[in-house]
Amino acid sequence: MSGLVRRLILPPIAAASLLMSATGIALAEPESAVSVFNDDGTPAGATVCAFYFEFGSAPGGESGSWELRDGSGAAVASGSYSVTGTTGDREPNSGSLTFPNGTYTLLWDDEAVIDNSNEKIDIVVECDDSTEPPAPTDTPMPTGTPFQSVEGETDTPTQSIAGETDDPGRTPPDTAGFDKPARPDATAWTGLLAVILGLAAFVYVLTPHRRPGRR
Repeated sequence: MSGLVRRLILPPIAAASLLMSATGIALAEPESAVSVFNDDGTPAGATVCAFYFEFGSAPGGESGSWELRDGSGAAVASGSYSVTGTTGDREPNSGSLTFPNGTYTLLWDDEAVIDNSNEKIDIVVECDDSTEPPAPTDTPMPTGTPFQSVEGETDTPTQSIAGETDDPGRTPPDTAGFDKPARPDATAWTGLLAVILGLAAFVYVLTPHRRPGRR
């Protein structure tokens, strides 16, 4: 009799236990859903660059923990969340998250430790190179520019208090022409000598000459 009882009663009890266990696991899963947004507040598409996510409200409220894992399963970010029946929870509270390009998995659980009853979604990070700011480059100073100091810095010209400008220094006259005395031209000397000789000859002709008397 006892053997028959065991065969008739134990299988239904075991099946009920398994069903209750499975039902308990299902009820332990978090009810809050997660939405992912770009850093400008627009809903995320298939890929994101800088992003944040929000836990939606859940009936009766809910609190738990979350982790963001990379492709190798290592946690790159983690935290906790708490929602009510009408308000959600933003993570992070301000700003956004940025990670290298790749596929990440966000897991969250309504318990302090994430176990097999978690929910999860994949987040694909793909940042275009053009969105990254260019690296600063050193621009060489042009040579021969005014107000350039010895160290290569450019000095800013200053203005006097009353708006006056200093009088520029007077430029001394060119004295190159006074270094040597001027020499008369040889042609001028020849003409002057000819005039003197001509006058002497004219005076000689007009001057009467007395002949010496015979003794």
